[in-house]
Amino acid sequence: MKKFFLDYGYSSVKMFVNQFAIALFGFSLVIAVSGLENEYSDWLIYVVSGFAVLFYLVLIYSIPWNHGARDRISVDYKKKDKNILLGFYMGLAANVPNILVAALAGIFHFTGPIGAAEGLRGIGIALQGMYLGLLQFKIGETSLNAYWWMLFVVMLPSIAISTLAYIAGFNNVRVFKFKEHKKYY
Repeated sequence: MKKFFLDYGYSSVKMFVNQFAIALFGFSLVIAVSGLENEYSDWLIYVVSGFAVLFYLVLIYSIPWNHGARDRISVDYKKKDKNILLGFYMGLAANVPNILVAALAGIFHFTGPIGAAEGLRGIGIALQGMYLGLLQFKIGETSLNAYWWMLFVVMLPSIAISTLAYIAGFNNVRVFKFKEHKKYY
């Protein structure tokens, strides 16, 4: 455990800082677009929120990918054991504040102090501000941001991307190919 935090702790914190920055970005986009009053404003909110989420996932993709690529070299030289779940653990470590807020919101939802549960749900939505527009989607009469368990659901894409990015880096699978440089002699 200590070795994990020494090797991957900084990157996990960096992933959370990226999440916080993109949360502010996504929150700002949704607030700006929600001021528009036309027949397409609801769909525009979903589009800008979806853009912010995709931007966030692309941004965090490179961190576990780089670790996977470096770890592959260490595994090949027998300096490290192969553990393909390190990307998953990095994603979990980066989402520890989100997990704590979501768990406390769920506990308070069932044990009684509804004001505390609502406050924590608001903090959780602010921490995951890039999902704000998508969480306004209504099922029946209730929007998704009214459910405390959605705080857990919105963490799943970042954990999945972190896992897949580490595996891709470990196996040297690239999403974007770099342009070949021509040598002029």
